[in-house]
Amino acid sequence: MGEKLVKLAVNGGIDFGAKLNGKQLLMLARYMGEEQKLEVTTFQQLYVDVPRLDELKEQVMA
Repeated sequence: MGEKLVKLAVNGGIDFGAKLNGKQLLMLARYMGEEQKLEVTTFQQLYVDVPRLDELKEQVMA
């Protein structure tokens, strides 16, 4: 059975020109597959598909 994913919208905050730092980007990358891509929206958000929380718990417990 395939991994269940959920789409998250991530932004750098509500300040004008808000930015994500390298540590935040590395955290996102940790949960992305090698072939996954980030989608940048017109609302300055990043959409990323990550494993559901229950799927992550199973991986940690294995």
